[in-house]
Amino acid sequence: MALVFTALTPNTPDLLEDFGTDTSSPIVQAMKTLEGELYFSKPDTIVVLTTHGAEVSELVNVNINSRLVIDWPEGVSIKKDAFVGDVELIAHMNGAVDAGGDVVPMTIIAPSKVPVEAGIPLLYLLDHLDDVKVIIISMAELEIQDHVAFGRFLHNEFVQSNKRVAVIATGHFGNISHPEQATFHHLVQKSIQDTDLAHMLSINSDIVEKADTDIMKPLAVMVGLLETVHIRAEILSQEVCSGKDCIVTNFVIQ
Repeated sequence: MALVFTALTPNTPDLLEDFGTDTSSPIVQAMKTLEGELYFSKPDTIVVLTTHGAEVSELVNVNINSRLVIDWPEGVSIKKDAFVGDVELIAHMNGAVDAGGDVVPMTIIAPSKVPVEAGIPLLYLLDHLDDVKVIIISMAELEIQDHVAFGRFLHNEFVQSNKRVAVIATGHFGNISHPEQATFHHLVQKSIQDTDLAHMLSINSDIVEKADTDIMKPLAVMVGLLETVHIRAEILSQEVCSGKDCIVTNFVIQ
């Protein structure tokens, strides 16, 4: 039916401490703003792109479990710990992989437990969207361009489906204690501000590796997903959380 919402969120577990509080943390306030924008887009399904949770490392992993339980850290009290998986849309995607002429590096997995890093955006963004279904997609140990191609595949599938789909790339932009992180942050920030996401993919691989980031592959999928979509990037927050560089961005579909 339509791709109705796309965004970038952090995934640091320390954000759990501020959930449900009146904190004035810029990151939390940005996530609340993003939640409102997502709510008004009226999604049927939210897709989370994450580096975490893969079981088959050489392929992109899509979790088809109908009940997704977030593996919150021990001692953390979060009432909402389970989400409903969109089995129907995943089955449609898997059918396209089987029937297609092109090789799509995707496999289906079905663990009931979902990594906390994938759960952070769901906790904040689905606080008032109880009926929305969820798809968790974990990245592969493949080249960046393979993930871009997978994003193109997702775009075709979502456009052909009867669902209103929201897609969230989640991760952090590196450890601020690493020397290369400042360079990486500057290049990424400029790419987002210029709404030129593809430019991020040309950042020197040594800089990316030394920045110790987990966002590049989810962003590569987003690049392929939005390749033919006109967007406007709104950076809502740029903060450091637990030593990690975190950016909250709404890629507003025009």
